[in-house]
Amino acid sequence: MTIILNENKYNYLEFYRKEDIPYIIGTNQNLRVDDIYIFRYKTCKLKPEYIARERRLSLEAVLQAIQWCEENRQTLREELAIERKRAGLKD
Repeated sequence: MTIILNENKYNYLEFYRKEDIPYIIGTNQNLRVDDIYIFRYKTCKLKPEYIARERRLSLEAVLQAIQWCEENRQTLREELAIERKRAGLKD
């Protein structure tokens, strides 16, 4: 499943490497949005403002990453399941 981003809505996110999960633009860290959402926001319960400071990102970029993940939960689940399977991990 490929999602096309509305440039005005997600101007801090981009797709590359032929993946269905976007990265935050301008991060030489290859920072995918699921890293922000799953690990920092959902698991660690960090506030977006703290994540932005911690990762040296704009607050808008962090909020867009969270929003994309919440709006595309099914895509996120499917892609992470594929990645777990490729890595030989069981659900």
